[in-house]
Amino acid sequence: MTATLQETTVAELAQAAAESLSQILGIEVAAEIPVIVPFPSDDSVVTLRSTLTLGDAVGGLVTAVPATGATVGDSTIEPGQLVAALVEGVGTALTRLNGAAVQVGAAEPAPADVSGAAYVFDLNIGSELVKICWVVEASLGALIAGGDPVDPPAAEGPSVAPATFPELTPQAPQGRARELQLLADVPMNVTVEVGRGSLQVRELLALVQGSIVELDRVIGSPVDVLVNGSLVAHGDIVLVGDDLGVRITEIVEPL
Repeated sequence: MTATLQETTVAELAQAAAESLSQILGIEVAAEIPVIVPFPSDDSVVTLRSTLTLGDAVGGLVTAVPATGATVGDSTIEPGQLVAALVEGVGTALTRLNGAAVQVGAAEPAPADVSGAAYVFDLNIGSELVKICWVVEASLGALIAGGDPVDPPAAEGPSVAPATFPELTPQAPQGRARELQLLADVPMNVTVEVGRGSLQVRELLALVQGSIVELDRVIGSPVDVLVNGSLVAHGDIVLVGDDLGVRITEIVEPL
C-alpha cells in the first residue's frame, strides 16, 4: 500500500515546529501555511539534513534557514540551533501521529543532490519574519503516512490525488514511552507555594487591609512547585515581561 504525503500534514508539522521554538524562546512563534517552491541553493541560506527514526524506519528532512539565523531581542539564534528546535517539534508531532516515540538525530550538512518536495513557510518570531524551507524526502513521507516510499508532489504546482490510508492492525503498546503518551494531554494543576503560616480563629478575624501574615520562609528562600498538590520542584520567582514566572532550580526526587 502506498501513501502520498499530504500538504495538510506538512502544515501540521510546521505548526508543531513553531510551537517547539516558542517554548524554547519563551515568546510567541507562529508558522504560515507552507507552499511548494523550488528549493533554494545560494549563499544566503544554510542547509542541514536531519534524520527521524521510528523503529527500523528512517526518514530525512532537509531544512534551509537564513545564514544569519534569527534575532530575538538582544540574542541571536544560530542556524544550527534554529534547525534543531524546529526538527524537535517535528519529532514531537510525528510521535503523536504514530503513537510511538520518534527519535530525532543531530542535524548535519545536507548533500548536494537533495531531492524531494520543497515547502517554504514564514516563521513569525516575535517581530521578526524568518523564511524556512523544507525538503521532505520520500522516506519521511512514508514515515508520516505509514506507507511505502513514493515520489512527493512536483514543484510546478499542487497535485490532487485520492487519499489512501494504511490498513489498521492491532499493535502492542511500545513500552513506557507508549504509557506516558497516553497521559500527554491530561491537564495538570500547577501551584507555586511561597510559604505557609498558621493563625488562630481570632487572629484570622482580626485581619484587615495592610495586616501582615508571617510565613515559615525567610527572604530569598526558593518557592515550592506543586503539581496536583504534590511537590515536584523548587524554584525562584522571576519576571517574564509583565508576568511572574518560576525558574526551576531543583527537581524533587519522588520518595
